[in-house]
Amino acid sequence: MKRLLVISAAAAVLAAFSLFSIAQMDGMKGMDVDKCMAKEGMDHDKCMAMMNDKKGAKKSAEKPTGKTHKGTGTVQKVDPASGSVTISHGPIESMKWPAMTMSFKVKDKKMLEKAKSGEKVEFTFVQSGKDYTITDIK
Repeated sequence: MKRLLVISAAAAVLAAFSLFSIAQMDGMKGMDVDKCMAKEGMDHDKCMAMMNDKKGAKKSAEKPTGKTHKGTGTVQKVDPASGSVTISHGPIESMKWPAMTMSFKVKDKKMLEKAKSGEKVEFTFVQSGKDYTITDIK
């Protein structure tokens, strides 16, 4: 009888943990990519896949390269040393991305002069493998 009670208790804990995990994953839809990577210990593509309710990161990586995408958002951080800018952007329909905050590389570091922290910007970018490179920023 004690074994049955212990097994039942363990099964209940496991079921509760599984439901909690599913609820947490559902909450990832609007999460910041950087927070996802830090919190979940995943790479960019896996976080993107999770946030887009995809079952694997490969689908995210299969998006065509070279296609131009447009977005609008607010500059969070400019990093001239790495040639990147972090933008909190709205949804990007062409990529099927929800609103999030993420870092983009820039095609030319001179573009970073146009990006000031706290300013709203319109930007154009292309995907090249796992990198997202801004080609124009206003």
